[in-house]
Amino acid sequence: MRFKIEYALEPRIGAVFAQRLDDDDFILIDGATLGGIPIKPELTMPRALDADGNPRMDLFAFRPCVKTDVERFVVGDIVELVIPDA
Repeated sequence: MRFKIEYALEPRIGAVFAQRLDDDDFILIDGATLGGIPIKPELTMPRALDADGNPRMDLFAFRPCVKTDVERFVVGDIVELVIPDA
């Protein structure tokens, strides 16, 4: 599943916001990676609005296992979410 990196919060916070580009459903589990970077099996949807003032249902916040790994994400990059077989 592909995501477009929209924002990387500072390493102290350690989160990255990404827009879902594919319509597939997913559940995060241990061992998942985003752009090859291990992420925690935690997922939130930031409060964000589109140009028409509607809630964005395509924006997700991921947390790398190592907070400083947020510096490895580049805004605008298209990355792959890989979830291992359960």
